Amino acid sequence: MLEDNGLEKALALLYGAAAEGAPFIEAVAPIAGLLRCHMAGLHLDGTPAGSALQVSGPASGKEVERLISDYNQNWRGKNEWLQRGMRIMEAQGYSDGDDCITENDLIKLPYYLDFLAPLDIRHGVGFLLQHGFNCEKIVLSLNRSRGEGPFTPSERRSLPRLLPHLKAAYRVSQMADTNSFVRESYGKLLGGLGVGLVLLSDSQKIVHINDAAASALLLLGVSEMPLVGRYLRVKKRLVRAWISTSVTRCLATGSAVGPWVVNSSGGHRYALQIHPASRVERPACSSLVFASIRMIGAPTSYECDRLALEAGFGLSRAEACVVCSLLSTASPERTSDELGISISTVRTHIQHAFCKVGVTKQTELLLASERLLRAAARM
Repeated sequence: MLEDNGLEKALALLYGAAAEGAPFIEAVAPIAGLLRCHMAGLHLDGTPAGSALQVSGPASGKEVERLISDYNQNWRGKNEWLQRGMRIMEAQGYSDGDDCITENDLIKLPYYLDFLAPLDIRHGVGFLLQHGFNCEKIVLSLNRSRGEGPFTPSERRSLPRLLPHLKAAYRVSQMADTNSFVRESYGKLLGGLGVGLVLLSDSQKIVHINDAAASALLLLGVSEMPLVGRYLRVKKRLVRAWISTSVTRCLATGSAVGPWVVNSSGGHRYALQIHPASRVERPACSSLVFASIRMIGAPTSYECDRLALEAGFGLSRAEACVVCSLLSTASPERTSDELGISISTVRTHIQHAFCKVGVTKQTELLLASERLLRAAARM
């Protein structure tokens, strides 16, 4: 069985590369490495261009380049390994090449002699990433050399766990435009720019988040900075319960849930919706969902700074207001006048902020706050 720690790291690299617009066949390299596969292939059949093949791995040299470029002309409909495995992949989403054909039959095939053997490919597993849309079949193959040997029973049992992640990452890679930010491509997917989008695991761990979503979550109220690798922790109990229930429902039904309009403590309104990131074939499989957050009404920069300080340092609303004021006035006395509170209250809030930020001087507090706000602005 694949080790959970290694799988989690490989999946994080997979999603990160796909979301940044890297070619999917390159983004999948960490998964191939985890399975000791020296080469990965993305087979596109039934596309307007006919058949095509994208390969990553130690494929070099003019002969290998010729084999790959001639794939469409020479092997359209003649890839027996793929053809024989399609029925299995259509039934369960994945297949092991060794289940499709015996070694004695394989080594006699022209496809093996003229294509697989020069690439030192003997064993392979296939994942059906897309099927049925305009008769297209998109299959990812992860391939081993003869020396690496066949896939073990424990590795084969891990294939269902990988399938939903590979399908979701492929969709993410298709959404991401290599010449634009992830925010823009996700916005187009959901019908307009400026839509916040969070890619969540079934346990509500953040796999990816765009800056529009990070800003909206800070305004909505979270107990810690919404960063990749952390769990989504919304302060409002009802909102937290709705997200948890909706993620479960979305994974079970494969349908979007929402939108649901909620109000923040600052008076702003948000429309929340949970979307399926991939169709789940088995309820037991770990999968992913998109949480979209559309803000209704724009916040002020002061509110963004205050909420960032609350989430980043754990300050109370009053303490964050005092720090925000100090950033512009640099004077407790002027902050007292600006906020309409006594100077002793201002100093009390400053002392509490010292403890939470881990500083002892006002200049250190302001420098730390400025660094946090600059980081939040880049999210």
